[in-house]
Amino acid sequence: MDAVAANRDLWDKRVRAHLQFGLYPSARVEDGTYDVGEPEISEIGDVRGLRLVHLQCNAGADTLAWARRGAIATGVDFSTEAITEARRLSSVTGVDATFVCADLYALPDDLGPFDVAYTSMGVLWWLPDLDRWAVAVARLLLPGGRFYLHEIHPISMAVTEQDGRIELTDDYYGPGEPIVFESTGTYYDAPPEFVAEPGMEHGTIHSVGDVISALAGAGLRIDRLVEHPSTTYKLHESLVWGDDGRWTFAPGRPRMPLTFSVMASRV
Repeated sequence: MDAVAANRDLWDKRVRAHLQFGLYPSARVEDGTYDVGEPEISEIGDVRGLRLVHLQCNAGADTLAWARRGAIATGVDFSTEAITEARRLSSVTGVDATFVCADLYALPDDLGPFDVAYTSMGVLWWLPDLDRWAVAVARLLLPGGRFYLHEIHPISMAVTEQDGRIELTDDYYGPGEPIVFESTGTYYDAPPEFVAEPGMEHGTIHSVGDVISALAGAGLRIDRLVEHPSTTYKLHESLVWGDDGRWTFAPGRPRMPLTFSVMASRV
C-alpha cells in the first residue's frame, strides 16, 4: 500500500534523526536502566519463559526490556533503520532477542506462534486497516495466547486545552479516511535544533469501538478493557505528576481517559 510505503520511508528518516540527536533511549538500554512501565508490567504479569512478540517495536527498547524480564522476545518493525539499531542494542547489551524487519500486513509465514503479542503507545495511528491488523495478531498466537495493547485514548487526542480548560475540538471518530500531511517533527521533547528529513505521514483515527470490534472479529476473546486517567506522557498542560509516577489530573478536577489497555486471548 502506498500509505504503508510512505510511512516506512518517514520512519526511516525519523529514526535516523532520533539517533542523531540522542532522543532514543539507547543509552538507558545499554546501561540496563530502561524498562517497560505501567500498566504493562502489572497487567501482563510474569513473562519468564514465554514467547513474546512485540509488534511495531521501533528500535527495540521495550522488546529488550521484556527479554530482560525473562521473555523469549521477538521484535517486529517495518523500518530498516529501527531494526538495525535494535539488533545493535541486542548485540552490545548481550540481551538475546530476535528482530524481524517486516510490514505488519505481510508478516513472514514462519513467524510464531507466540504466547504473548504486545504493542504499545502510538501504534494504531499508523494502521490503515484494523481488521487486517487484528487477523495478523490472532494468527501469531498459540491457542490460549494473549494479546495486549496499551494505547493513547482517542478522546484525549480529540481535545485541546486552553487556559486550563479542556474542550472537544476535533471529531473523536476522525474523517473516515487517512489524514495525510508532510511531517518533519517527532513525538519526543526535542531540542530547538532538531531537524528530521521531511516525509509524508499517513495516519488514521480509530475509536476504541473500532479496536474492540476488529479484535473480536478476528476471533479473539476480549478479556479486559481498561480506560486509564493517567499516562507516561504529559498530553495536556494542566496534568500533574501522580504518586504512581504517571501524569494525571489534579485532585478535584474532572477526569477523562488518557490511555486505554486491552487484553484479548485466542480461544
